[in-house]
This record gives sequence, structure tokens and C-alpha cells, in this order.
Amino acid sequence: MNENIELALLLLLVGMVTVFLVLILVYSLGNAIVRFVNRFFPEGEQAIVASQATGVNQKHLAVIAAAVATVTGGSGKVLKVEKES
Repeated sequence: MNENIELALLLLLVGMVTVFLVLILVYSLGNAIVRFVNRFFPEGEQAIVASQATGVNQKHLAVIAAAVATVTGGSGKVLKVEKES
């Protein structure tokens, strides 16, 4: 019976180490792919366009863009601002 417990614990340890190593591999590979894509295929900056037809104040648009940039750490972009009627 003692040998069975030792074998079970050994299999448990090998299985847990294997799963941990596979998770590290998946995480590292995912980070490498993201860094590669961001380095060689950067996303172009999109200008914020305020249409005069919508009647959005330029100062309000600047405040909204600054708030989005602050909250998202610079990764968020304002693409469209519409005034509700």
C-alpha cells in the first residue's frame, strides 16, 4: 500500500509540473507574439475628427480625449463623438 501512495504522489507531482511548464510556455509564446506584432506592425495613429455638423465643442472633445488617454494609460483612442438629441 505504501508503494501505491508513493507512485500516486510521484504521478501527481509530475502532472502538476508538466501543467505548470505548459502554462509558462503558452504565456511566454503569447507575449512573444504580441511583442512581435506590435513591433513590426504598429497600429497607426488615428486623428480625432470633430465634425461641425454634430455640433460638438472642440474644448469638450479635447477634454474627452484627455480623459480617455488618462484612464487607459494612452492605449485608448476616441474614434467618434456624437451629440445626443
